[in-house]
Amino acid sequence: MTNKTGKLTNPRPVEVVNTAVPQTALSLGLMRPWRMVFVVKDMGARIVVDVTDSVTLGRVPPTGGGTPTIDLRPFGAEKAGVSRKHLVVKVEGDGVYAADFGSANGSLLNGKRLEPNTFYPIHHQDEIVLGLLQIVVELLIDPLS
Repeated sequence: MTNKTGKLTNPRPVEVVNTAVPQTALSLGLMRPWRMVFVVKDMGARIVVDVTDSVTLGRVPPTGGGTPTIDLRPFGAEKAGVSRKHLVVKVEGDGVYAADFGSANGSLLNGKRLEPNTFYPIHHQDEIVLGLLQIVVELLIDPLS
């Protein structure tokens, strides 16, 4: 749905849940995953993921093919300039890090441009902009706490 300015709108918050960790891994006594939420600011959509390694944010092309972990196409990613493989978020040790994959339109972390293929620490309530798509990161579960 769009408003008079052509901006995508969604009157109700949407929650998309993607568990990137198989439940069997948890039952085998492996480290529990980080639980993260990627909030698409303009729409209020909340994408909830459990991560033990990494997730890729981007968009699947209409013809199929590329497979980011989180497909941002339903949130206006193509119009916002999000690349197919735009950003990777990984957990390592006691931290969470993000790197731009060398995307066409770049990424910002709290207003500062990310150098391609360089990992930067991210924290609860940080804002990441992919092209023009604004996302707030919420870190809900730290497995080391």
